[in-house]
Amino acid sequence: MSPAAIAATIAVLTAAGVVVIVAWPRIVEFVRAPVFVETLTFADVIRYFANERPNDPRVSSGALMRSHHRRGQLLDQVFLDERDQVCVDASGAPYGRRLIAARLDAELAAKFADLDVIVFR
Repeated sequence: MSPAAIAATIAVLTAAGVVVIVAWPRIVEFVRAPVFVETLTFADVIRYFANERPNDPRVSSGALMRSHHRRGQLLDQVFLDERDQVCVDASGAPYGRRLIAARLDAELAAKFADLDVIVFR
């Protein structure tokens, strides 16, 4: 699925009141190595979005994407523009972070359920 198709899908789901989608292709290219954490909590995710929001007027929301990793789950936490495209800095690196979490707390796991993306508005 192309980034444009992903954005269109997110727009339709958001209009319907849905803030998560079933799958998200690996469109985020990180240059930094992931940081390992034992447990990632929903509060940690919210705190990161609040405290690390880039000073970039294009940023309007965020997303947390997950995939399986041999040590737990690989999570890309990124900032999105109004078209739900990943915002990047002047060097082309995405705003955000990549984590490997051995586990998610109950609240974050419940938000994901069996989905792979949570969009935060």
